[in-house]
Amino acid sequence: MGVKTVIFKMENVALLVGAILVAIGVGGYATAEVKSLTALIPAAIGVVFLIVGALVTAKPATRKHSMHVAAMVALLGILAVGGRGVMSLSNMNLAKAISFGGTILVLVVFLVLAIQSFIEVRRERERNARQEKAP
Repeated sequence: MGVKTVIFKMENVALLVGAILVAIGVGGYATAEVKSLTALIPAAIGVVFLIVGALVTAKPATRKHSMHVAAMVALLGILAVGGRGVMSLSNMNLAKAISFGGTILVLVVFLVLAIQSFIEVRRERERNARQEKAP
């Protein structure tokens, strides 16, 4: 008997990540010394995750494609926010650093969980296919 890997319901993780990113974006905007709409970028990314999570919850048949979209958004978000963060290191204050760092951390955690979930789903599918072929 082997150790069974726990698969998180990724739509719930997407909803949680979306809520956290919206909080980071709104909090970053509210605490910014100079109000800029770019402070709301984490919130915009979060809204995408909320939409994806809600879509999968409402229509489970969309899970595969929706979670791949969410993983792609996470990767693009990591690259965009990380690149923007590196470019603005010289004028970064604590609030901005927390916003950038928090956004990247949340997106990286989501992406790792998504990749683990994709791998486990594929393994489960292969196990099922082998069992169906077995006499």
